[in-house]
Amino acid sequence: MPSKNTQNRCAYDDIMSYWIAYDAITFLIDIGNYKPAFHDFLSDEEKEHELRFKPEISRQRFVVSRAVLKNILVKILPKMKISDIVLKRENDGRIRVKDKPHVYICLSYYDTSILITVGKIKIGCYIERVRPLLDKKITASPLFNN
Repeated sequence: MPSKNTQNRCAYDDIMSYWIAYDAITFLIDIGNYKPAFHDFLSDEEKEHELRFKPEISRQRFVVSRAVLKNILVKILPKMKISDIVLKRENDGRIRVKDKPHVYICLSYYDTSILITVGKIKIGCYIERVRPLLDKKITASPLFNN
């Protein structure tokens, strides 16, 4: 669901320009965006992995995070189609795009929120909870402009 505050929105078509300009971009997603059609973005291996989660909220977070992540990756890896994107979990727990060592991914979950960071450098992100954004310096950042 898009943010009610237009200053906090990044248009889907702007993702590449942010990717070029910055070392990392972060997206906050609510699983209220979950749609059964998101399963179409999952590989067969990911569909099997999803079934290992017992709580429904964990299954939905997995599906939404992978669907959104793949749609982001299609914008920053323009020669790839969603069906070409293979996400692999490394031994250290990091998620990587197969054959794209220059793309780093970090996912964090809290309740119904998902934080996705994609970077050109090894990066981490962590979400404890979602609270109103009051820092004027952050809201003035170019990332939040349409």
